[in-house]
Amino acid sequence: MHKNPHGKPTVPAECTNCQKPFAALRYRFNRGPVFCSQSCIALYHKLGHGLKRGWMKVCPHCGVDYYVQPSNDAKFCNRQCYLAALRKRLGHPPEYRRHRPPTQAYKHWRKAVFVRDGYTCQVCGVKGNPLNAHHVNSWTKYEDLREDVDNGITFCRECHLSFHSKYGRITDSSHFVDHINSFQEDVP
Repeated sequence: MHKNPHGKPTVPAECTNCQKPFAALRYRFNRGPVFCSQSCIALYHKLGHGLKRGWMKVCPHCGVDYYVQPSNDAKFCNRQCYLAALRKRLGHPPEYRRHRPPTQAYKHWRKAVFVRDGYTCQVCGVKGNPLNAHHVNSWTKYEDLREDVDNGITFCRECHLSFHSKYGRITDSSHFVDHINSFQEDVP
């Protein structure tokens, strides 16, 4: 018995739509038509075959037609399109720094920001942990200011999360000034 990369048992099968041979999950094999891809499922249902329990949608990222069952109102045809659209929406270039260990230069910049601000959140005044060193002008957009201490400010975790939930990931000093002013208006 063969297994797919995730360790699930597979059996040789033929796509109901295009007749291409492929390895189908064993539990799917005896439950009706089997398909080699989302596009074959979409074409099969577009031609009016099979049960009409779902509907056709167009992927907003790649423009491919795909079939959606009532129990799964997917917005994209696959995970790759979802992640690509998310990166595009958030404005992150493909080489975005997530999942990379911080460099020594970044560690020095962060500590210098904390020391300058006295380990105190500059929005709400909380001292101590957990603190975040925030780039006033975005790390992604302003590469030349990444390690400039004057481009950093200390936020507590809550203020940092509220800032990014309000303004997104790509920000500049105008967003920061607006955030500080709105916080001061909220405080009695």
